[in-house]
Amino acid sequence: MKFLIPRPGILPVSIRGNLRVLSLNQAVNSLSRRIEDGLRQAKVDVTTVETSDGDEMVSEVQRLQPDLILCPFMKTRIPKVLYADRSRPCLVVHPGIAADRGACSIDWTIFQGRPRWGVTVLEANDEMDGGAIWSCDSFPVPDGSTKSSLYNGAVADAAVRVDWNTPAEDVVRRVRTPIATKNGAVLISTAGSSGVWIGQMKRFTQDQCLKLPSSHILPVQLPLHRESCDFEEIKVVHEGEICYVYFDFYNGAMDTTQAVRLQEVLSEVAASPHTKVIALMGGERFFSTGIHLCVMQNSVDKQKNAWANINAINDVIKSVFTMKDKTTVAVLRGNAGAGGAMLATACDLSVAHPGVCVTPTYKSMNLHGSEYWTYFLPEKVGQETAKRLVESVDTLTARQAHEIGLIDHG
Repeated sequence: MKFLIPRPGILPVSIRGNLRVLSLNQAVNSLSRRIEDGLRQAKVDVTTVETSDGDEMVSEVQRLQPDLILCPFMKTRIPKVLYADRSRPCLVVHPGIAADRGACSIDWTIFQGRPRWGVTVLEANDEMDGGAIWSCDSFPVPDGSTKSSLYNGAVADAAVRVDWNTPAEDVVRRVRTPIATKNGAVLISTAGSSGVWIGQMKRFTQDQCLKLPSSHILPVQLPLHRESCDFEEIKVVHEGEICYVYFDFYNGAMDTTQAVRLQEVLSEVAASPHTKVIALMGGERFFSTGIHLCVMQNSVDKQKNAWANINAINDVIKSVFTMKDKTTVAVLRGNAGAGGAMLATACDLSVAHPGVCVTPTYKSMNLHGSEYWTYFLPEKVGQETAKRLVESVDTLTARQAHEIGLIDHG
Protein backbone atom coordinates (compact mmCIF):
# COMPACT_ATOMS: atom_id res chain seq x y z
CA MET A 1 0.00 0.00 0.00
CA LYS A 2 1.58 3.30 -1.05
CA PHE A 3 0.62 6.34 0.96
CA LEU A 4 0.68 9.69 -0.80
CA ILE A 5 0.04 13.04 0.81
CA PRO A 6 0.03 15.64 -1.97
CA ARG A 7 -0.45 19.28 -1.14
CA PRO A 8 -3.55 20.68 -2.86
CA GLY A 9 -2.76 21.67 -6.41
CA ILE A 10 0.67 20.02 -6.69
CA LEU A 11 1.95 16.62 -7.75
CA PRO A 12 1.83 13.79 -5.19
CA VAL A 13 4.93 13.17 -3.13
CA SER A 14 5.82 10.13 -1.03
CA ILE A 15 5.20 10.56 2.64
CA ARG A 16 8.41 11.09 4.59
CA GLY A 17 9.35 8.29 6.93
CA ASN A 18 9.88 10.26 10.14
CA LEU A 19 6.47 11.92 10.05
CA ARG A 20 4.50 11.89 13.32
CA VAL A 21 0.83 11.16 12.61
CA LEU A 22 -2.06 11.24 15.06
CA SER A 23 -4.98 9.10 13.88
CA LEU A 24 -8.19 10.36 15.49
CA ASN A 25 -11.17 8.01 15.24
CA GLN A 26 -14.67 8.07 16.62
CA ALA A 27 -14.23 4.30 16.76
CA VAL A 28 -11.29 2.21 15.63
CA ASN A 29 -12.40 0.03 12.72
CA SER A 30 -10.84 -2.03 9.95
CA LEU A 31 -10.20 0.99 7.75
CA SER A 32 -8.36 2.91 10.48
CA ARG A 33 -6.33 -0.18 11.40
CA ARG A 34 -5.33 -0.82 7.78
CA ILE A 35 -4.26 2.82 7.35
CA GLU A 36 -2.29 2.64 10.60
CA ASP A 37 -0.59 -0.58 9.51
CA GLY A 38 0.26 0.84 6.09
CA LEU A 39 1.79 3.96 7.61
CA ARG A 40 3.83 1.90 10.05
CA GLN A 41 5.20 -0.14 7.14
CA ALA A 42 6.28 3.20 5.63
CA LYS A 43 8.21 3.87 8.87
CA VAL A 44 5.77 6.54 9.99
CA ASP A 45 5.28 7.17 13.72
CA VAL A 46 1.52 6.64 14.18
CA THR A 47 -0.54 7.05 17.34
CA THR A 48 -4.19 6.00 17.19
CA VAL A 49 -6.70 7.59 19.57
CA GLU A 50 -10.36 6.62 19.87
CA THR A 51 -12.57 9.55 20.85
CA SER A 52 -15.52 11.63 19.68
CA ASP A 53 -15.04 14.33 22.33
CA GLY A 54 -13.73 17.63 20.96
CA ASP A 55 -11.90 18.61 24.15
CA GLU A 56 -10.15 15.26 24.25
CA MET A 57 -9.11 15.63 20.60
CA VAL A 58 -7.51 18.98 21.39
CA SER A 59 -5.85 17.56 24.49
CA GLU A 60 -4.33 14.64 22.55
CA VAL A 61 -2.96 16.96 19.87
CA GLN A 62 -1.40 19.19 22.51
CA ARG A 63 0.11 16.19 24.26
CA LEU A 64 1.48 14.38 21.20
CA GLN A 65 2.35 17.36 18.97
CA PRO A 66 1.94 15.47 15.68
CA ASP A 67 3.08 16.74 12.29
CA LEU A 68 -0.23 15.66 10.78
CA ILE A 69 -3.71 14.80 12.07
CA LEU A 70 -5.58 12.08 10.18
CA CYS A 71 -9.26 11.19 10.75
CA PRO A 72 -10.09 7.88 9.00
CA PHE A 73 -13.44 7.45 10.79
CA MET A 74 -14.91 10.55 12.39
CA LYS A 75 -18.58 11.50 12.14
CA THR A 76 -18.52 14.23 14.78
CA ARG A 77 -17.33 17.76 14.04
CA ILE A 78 -13.61 18.34 14.46
CA PRO A 79 -12.74 21.35 16.69
CA LYS A 80 -11.79 24.38 14.62
CA VAL A 81 -8.60 24.93 16.57
CA LEU A 82 -7.24 21.67 15.10
CA TYR A 83 -7.64 22.64 11.45
CA ALA A 84 -7.07 26.40 11.83
CA ASP A 85 -3.33 25.81 12.28
CA ARG A 86 -2.16 25.64 8.64
CA SER A 87 1.28 24.38 9.67
CA ARG A 88 -0.27 21.13 10.89
CA PRO A 89 -2.62 19.58 8.28
CA CYS A 90 -5.81 17.98 9.57
CA LEU A 91 -7.06 15.47 7.01
CA VAL A 92 -10.35 13.57 6.79
CA VAL A 93 -10.84 10.28 4.94
CA HIS A 94 -14.24 10.57 3.25
CA PRO A 95 -15.82 7.42 1.73
CA GLY A 96 -16.97 9.25 -1.36
CA ILE A 97 -15.83 10.72 -4.66
CA ALA A 98 -14.51 14.26 -5.03
CA ALA A 99 -17.28 16.85 -4.43
CA ASP A 100 -19.46 14.33 -2.57
CA ARG A 101 -20.35 15.59 0.90
CA GLY A 102 -22.21 14.54 4.01
CA ALA A 103 -23.28 11.31 5.64
CA CYS A 104 -24.73 8.20 3.99
CA SER A 105 -22.68 8.50 0.83
CA ILE A 106 -22.19 4.76 0.54
CA ASP A 107 -25.89 4.16 1.22
CA TRP A 108 -26.92 6.41 -1.63
CA THR A 109 -24.27 4.94 -3.93
CA ILE A 110 -25.80 1.50 -3.47
CA PHE A 111 -29.40 2.75 -3.68
CA GLN A 112 -28.75 4.66 -6.91
CA GLY A 113 -26.85 1.73 -8.39
CA ARG A 114 -23.77 3.76 -9.29
CA PRO A 115 -21.17 1.74 -11.20
CA ARG A 116 -18.18 3.52 -9.63
CA TRP A 117 -17.43 5.20 -6.32
CA GLY A 118 -14.34 6.39 -4.52
CA VAL A 119 -12.43 7.62 -1.50
CA THR A 120 -11.25 11.20 -0.96
CA VAL A 121 -8.70 12.60 1.47
CA LEU A 122 -9.44 16.25 2.16
CA GLU A 123 -8.67 19.01 4.64
CA ALA A 124 -11.01 19.58 7.54
CA ASN A 125 -12.65 23.00 7.48
CA ASP A 126 -15.85 24.79 8.53
CA GLU A 127 -17.92 23.01 5.88
CA MET A 128 -18.46 19.27 6.29
CA ASP A 129 -16.40 17.44 3.64
CA GLY A 130 -15.83 20.76 1.91
CA GLY A 131 -12.09 21.21 2.39
CA ALA A 132 -9.31 21.21 -0.16
CA ILE A 133 -8.79 17.79 -1.74
CA TRP A 134 -5.39 16.21 -1.17
CA SER A 135 -5.92 12.86 -2.84
CA CYS A 136 -8.66 10.69 -4.27
CA ASP A 137 -9.17 7.32 -5.92
CA SER A 138 -12.09 5.49 -7.48
CA PHE A 139 -13.18 1.88 -7.84
CA PRO A 140 -15.93 -0.11 -9.55
CA VAL A 141 -18.92 -1.01 -7.40
CA PRO A 142 -19.53 -4.78 -7.68
CA ASP A 143 -23.09 -5.94 -8.28
CA GLY A 144 -24.89 -6.81 -5.06
CA SER A 145 -22.55 -4.75 -2.90
CA THR A 146 -23.47 -4.04 0.69
CA LYS A 147 -22.46 -1.04 2.74
CA SER A 148 -20.05 -3.11 4.79
CA SER A 149 -18.48 -4.81 1.78
CA LEU A 150 -17.60 -1.39 0.34
CA TYR A 151 -16.51 0.04 3.70
CA ASN A 152 -15.15 -3.07 5.32
CA GLY A 153 -15.43 -2.96 9.09
CA ALA A 154 -17.81 -0.03 9.27
CA VAL A 155 -20.77 -0.82 11.51
CA ALA A 156 -22.87 2.31 11.03
CA ASP A 157 -26.46 1.50 10.11
CA ALA A 158 -28.08 2.80 6.95
CA ALA A 159 -29.88 6.03 7.83
CA VAL A 160 -32.50 5.89 5.11
CA ARG A 161 -36.02 4.85 5.99
CA VAL A 162 -37.52 1.99 4.06
CA ASP A 163 -40.71 2.44 2.06
CA TRP A 164 -42.19 -1.07 1.98
CA ASN A 165 -44.34 -0.14 -0.99
CA THR A 166 -41.29 0.05 -3.27
CA PRO A 167 -40.05 -2.88 -5.36
CA ALA A 168 -38.00 -5.48 -3.51
CA GLU A 169 -34.72 -4.53 -5.23
CA ASP A 170 -35.10 -0.93 -4.03
CA VAL A 171 -35.71 -2.17 -0.49
CA VAL A 172 -32.55 -4.26 -0.62
CA ARG A 173 -30.58 -1.38 -2.08
CA ARG A 174 -31.78 0.99 0.63
CA VAL A 175 -31.18 -1.28 3.57
CA ARG A 176 -28.41 -3.59 2.40
CA THR A 177 -28.22 -5.28 5.77
CA PRO A 178 -27.22 -8.94 5.59
CA ILE A 179 -30.18 -11.03 4.36
CA ALA A 180 -30.69 -14.02 6.64
CA THR A 181 -32.89 -17.06 6.27
CA LYS A 182 -36.13 -18.13 7.84
CA ASN A 183 -34.19 -18.79 11.05
CA GLY A 184 -34.90 -15.55 12.90
CA ALA A 185 -35.46 -13.58 9.70
CA VAL A 186 -38.80 -12.19 8.52
CA LEU A 187 -40.09 -12.21 4.97
CA ILE A 188 -41.54 -8.75 4.19
CA SER A 189 -44.09 -8.41 1.44
CA THR A 190 -43.19 -5.79 -1.16
CA ALA A 191 -44.82 -4.48 -4.28
CA GLY A 192 -43.99 -6.27 -7.51
CA SER A 193 -42.33 -9.36 -6.02
CA SER A 194 -42.71 -12.19 -3.58
CA GLY A 195 -40.97 -10.16 -0.87
CA VAL A 196 -37.61 -9.64 0.75
CA TRP A 197 -36.02 -11.29 3.77
CA ILE A 198 -35.06 -8.94 6.62
CA GLY A 199 -32.64 -10.59 9.02
CA GLN A 200 -32.17 -7.91 11.70
CA MET A 201 -34.30 -5.11 13.11
CA LYS A 202 -34.31 -2.47 15.84
CA ARG A 203 -37.22 -1.24 17.89
CA PHE A 204 -38.26 2.28 16.94
CA THR A 205 -37.64 4.14 20.19
CA GLN A 206 -35.74 7.23 21.26
CA ASP A 207 -33.59 5.15 23.58
CA GLN A 208 -30.52 3.30 22.39
CA CYS A 209 -31.58 -0.21 21.48
CA LEU A 210 -30.07 -3.43 20.23
CA LYS A 211 -30.26 -4.81 16.73
CA LEU A 212 -31.73 -8.30 16.99
CA PRO A 213 -33.05 -11.06 14.75
CA SER A 214 -36.27 -9.73 13.23
CA SER A 215 -38.44 -12.41 14.84
CA HIS A 216 -37.32 -11.07 18.25
CA ILE A 217 -38.65 -7.61 17.38
CA LEU A 218 -42.00 -8.18 15.69
CA PRO A 219 -44.76 -8.72 18.26
CA VAL A 220 -46.72 -11.17 16.11
CA GLN A 221 -46.51 -14.91 15.61
CA LEU A 222 -45.64 -15.65 12.01
CA PRO A 223 -45.89 -18.99 10.19
CA LEU A 224 -42.62 -20.80 9.60
CA HIS A 225 -41.28 -20.71 6.06
CA ARG A 226 -40.35 -24.36 5.59
CA GLU A 227 -39.55 -24.27 1.89
CA SER A 228 -36.01 -23.81 0.62
CA CYS A 229 -35.08 -20.28 -0.42
CA ASP A 230 -32.18 -18.39 -1.95
CA PHE A 231 -30.92 -16.98 1.32
CA GLU A 232 -29.19 -19.36 3.68
CA GLU A 233 -27.11 -18.56 6.75
CA ILE A 234 -25.36 -21.92 6.48
CA LYS A 235 -24.51 -23.41 3.11
CA VAL A 236 -22.48 -26.50 2.19
CA VAL A 237 -20.81 -26.88 -1.20
CA HIS A 238 -19.00 -30.09 -2.22
CA GLU A 239 -16.33 -30.04 -4.92
CA GLY A 240 -14.61 -33.39 -5.18
CA GLU A 241 -12.84 -34.18 -1.93
CA ILE A 242 -13.22 -30.59 -0.67
CA CYS A 243 -16.24 -29.40 1.30
CA TYR A 244 -16.83 -25.65 1.69
CA VAL A 245 -18.93 -24.66 4.71
CA TYR A 246 -20.28 -21.10 4.57
CA PHE A 247 -21.83 -19.55 7.68
CA ASP A 248 -22.88 -15.95 7.13
CA PHE A 249 -24.27 -14.68 10.43
CA TYR A 250 -25.10 -11.01 10.99
CA ASN A 251 -21.88 -9.16 11.93
CA GLY A 252 -20.32 -12.61 12.37
CA ALA A 253 -22.02 -13.29 15.72
CA MET A 254 -23.85 -16.56 16.31
CA ASP A 255 -26.46 -17.07 18.98
CA THR A 256 -27.17 -20.43 20.60
CA THR A 257 -29.55 -21.74 17.93
CA GLN A 258 -27.22 -20.68 15.13
CA ALA A 259 -24.24 -22.37 16.80
CA VAL A 260 -26.25 -25.55 17.31
CA ARG A 261 -27.23 -25.61 13.62
CA LEU A 262 -23.62 -25.02 12.55
CA GLN A 263 -22.38 -27.79 14.83
CA GLU A 264 -24.94 -30.18 13.38
CA VAL A 265 -23.82 -29.35 9.84
CA LEU A 266 -20.16 -29.87 10.74
CA SER A 267 -20.99 -33.23 12.30
CA GLU A 268 -22.73 -34.32 9.10
CA VAL A 269 -19.80 -33.18 6.99
CA ALA A 270 -17.34 -34.96 9.29
CA ALA A 271 -19.20 -38.23 8.70
CA SER A 272 -18.71 -38.06 4.93
CA PRO A 273 -16.08 -40.67 3.92
CA HIS A 274 -15.40 -38.97 0.58
CA THR A 275 -14.49 -35.58 2.05
CA LYS A 276 -10.79 -35.03 2.79
CA VAL A 277 -10.62 -31.24 3.24
CA ILE A 278 -13.14 -29.01 5.01
CA ALA A 279 -12.85 -25.28 4.34
CA LEU A 280 -14.62 -23.06 6.86
CA MET A 281 -15.57 -20.02 4.79
CA GLY A 282 -17.50 -17.95 7.32
CA GLY A 283 -19.23 -14.94 5.76
CA GLU A 284 -18.02 -12.46 3.15
CA ARG A 285 -17.81 -9.53 5.59
CA PHE A 286 -17.09 -11.41 8.79
CA PHE A 287 -15.56 -14.83 9.25
CA SER A 288 -16.93 -15.01 12.80
CA THR A 289 -17.02 -12.79 15.86
CA GLY A 290 -18.06 -15.39 18.43
CA ILE A 291 -21.15 -15.35 20.62
CA HIS A 292 -24.13 -13.04 19.99
CA LEU A 293 -23.89 -10.42 22.76
CA CYS A 294 -27.00 -8.53 21.61
CA VAL A 295 -29.24 -11.58 21.90
CA MET A 296 -27.67 -12.35 25.26
CA GLN A 297 -28.20 -8.79 26.51
CA ASN A 298 -31.82 -8.83 25.36
CA SER A 299 -32.66 -12.13 27.05
CA VAL A 300 -34.61 -12.37 30.31
CA ASP A 301 -32.03 -14.65 31.92
CA LYS A 302 -28.73 -13.25 30.65
CA GLN A 303 -26.55 -15.64 32.61
CA LYS A 304 -28.41 -18.70 31.36
CA ASN A 305 -28.36 -17.44 27.78
CA ALA A 306 -24.65 -16.65 27.92
CA TRP A 307 -23.86 -20.09 29.35
CA ALA A 308 -25.87 -21.82 26.63
CA ASN A 309 -24.30 -19.68 23.89
CA ILE A 310 -20.69 -20.25 24.99
CA ASN A 311 -21.24 -23.99 25.32
CA ALA A 312 -22.83 -24.12 21.87
CA ILE A 313 -19.91 -22.34 20.20
CA ASN A 314 -17.51 -24.57 22.15
CA ASP A 315 -19.28 -27.53 20.57
CA VAL A 316 -18.75 -25.97 17.13
CA ILE A 317 -15.00 -25.75 17.74
CA LYS A 318 -14.89 -29.23 19.22
CA SER A 319 -16.48 -30.51 16.01
CA VAL A 320 -13.58 -28.95 14.11
CA PHE A 321 -10.62 -30.23 16.09
CA THR A 322 -12.03 -33.75 16.46
CA MET A 323 -12.03 -34.28 12.66
CA LYS A 324 -8.89 -36.40 12.82
CA ASP A 325 -9.23 -37.89 9.34
CA LYS A 326 -9.74 -34.57 7.55
CA THR A 327 -7.77 -31.38 7.03
CA THR A 328 -9.60 -28.27 8.26
CA VAL A 329 -8.87 -24.86 6.78
CA ALA A 330 -10.16 -21.50 8.06
CA VAL A 331 -10.64 -19.10 5.13
CA LEU A 332 -10.92 -15.56 6.50
CA ARG A 333 -12.61 -13.55 3.76
CA GLY A 334 -13.81 -11.12 6.41
CA ASN A 335 -12.85 -9.99 9.90
CA ALA A 336 -12.59 -12.35 12.86
CA GLY A 337 -12.84 -11.50 16.53
CA ALA A 338 -13.04 -13.09 19.98
CA GLY A 339 -14.46 -16.61 19.66
CA GLY A 340 -14.39 -16.33 15.87
CA ALA A 341 -10.64 -15.72 15.93
CA MET A 342 -10.25 -18.74 18.21
CA LEU A 343 -12.30 -20.85 15.81
CA ALA A 344 -9.71 -20.12 13.13
CA THR A 345 -6.85 -21.17 15.43
CA ALA A 346 -8.52 -24.55 16.00
CA CYS A 347 -8.21 -25.39 12.30
CA ASP A 348 -5.21 -27.18 10.84
CA LEU A 349 -4.52 -24.24 8.51
CA SER A 350 -5.73 -20.66 8.23
CA VAL A 351 -5.59 -18.16 5.36
CA ALA A 352 -6.77 -14.55 5.29
CA HIS A 353 -7.50 -11.87 2.73
CA PRO A 354 -4.97 -8.98 3.04
CA GLY A 355 -7.75 -6.60 4.05
CA VAL A 356 -8.92 -8.72 6.99
CA CYS A 357 -8.47 -7.68 10.61
CA VAL A 358 -8.25 -10.14 13.49
CA THR A 359 -9.08 -9.29 17.11
CA PRO A 360 -8.07 -12.27 19.26
CA THR A 361 -9.18 -10.73 22.54
CA TYR A 362 -12.18 -10.48 24.86
CA LYS A 363 -10.75 -7.59 26.89
CA SER A 364 -12.99 -4.86 25.46
CA MET A 365 -16.04 -6.93 26.47
CA ASN A 366 -14.67 -7.62 29.97
CA LEU A 367 -14.86 -11.35 29.25
CA HIS A 368 -12.32 -14.10 29.75
CA GLY A 369 -13.48 -16.12 26.80
CA SER A 370 -13.53 -19.81 26.11
CA GLU A 371 -13.57 -21.65 22.75
CA TYR A 372 -10.55 -23.74 23.79
CA TRP A 373 -8.27 -20.75 23.27
CA THR A 374 -6.02 -21.72 26.20
CA TYR A 375 -4.96 -24.73 24.15
CA PHE A 376 -4.91 -23.58 20.52
CA LEU A 377 -3.72 -19.97 20.84
CA PRO A 378 -0.47 -20.76 22.72
CA GLU A 379 0.12 -23.61 20.29
CA LYS A 380 -0.03 -21.09 17.44
CA VAL A 381 1.86 -18.10 18.83
CA GLY A 382 3.50 -19.25 22.06
CA GLN A 383 2.44 -18.78 25.67
CA GLU A 384 3.81 -15.27 26.15
CA THR A 385 2.29 -13.84 22.95
CA ALA A 386 -1.03 -15.58 23.64
CA LYS A 387 -1.21 -13.96 27.07
CA ARG A 388 -0.41 -10.55 25.61
CA LEU A 389 -3.04 -10.88 22.89
CA VAL A 390 -5.96 -11.83 25.14
CA GLU A 391 -5.07 -9.17 27.72
CA SER A 392 -4.85 -6.36 25.18
CA VAL A 393 -7.53 -4.73 23.03
CA ASP A 394 -5.38 -4.77 19.90
CA THR A 395 -6.68 -5.52 16.45
CA LEU A 396 -4.23 -7.09 14.02
CA THR A 397 -4.11 -6.79 10.27
CA ALA A 398 -3.73 -9.99 8.28
CA ARG A 399 -0.05 -9.18 7.76
CA GLN A 400 0.56 -8.70 11.49
CA ALA A 401 -1.37 -11.86 12.35
CA HIS A 402 0.73 -13.81 9.86
CA GLU A 403 3.98 -12.41 11.24
CA ILE A 404 3.28 -13.73 14.75
CA GLY A 405 1.96 -17.08 13.50
CA LEU A 406 -1.69 -16.49 14.29
CA ILE A 407 -2.58 -16.86 10.59
CA ASP A 408 -0.66 -19.35 8.47
CA HIS A 409 -1.06 -17.47 5.19
CA GLY A 410 -1.99 -13.76 5.11
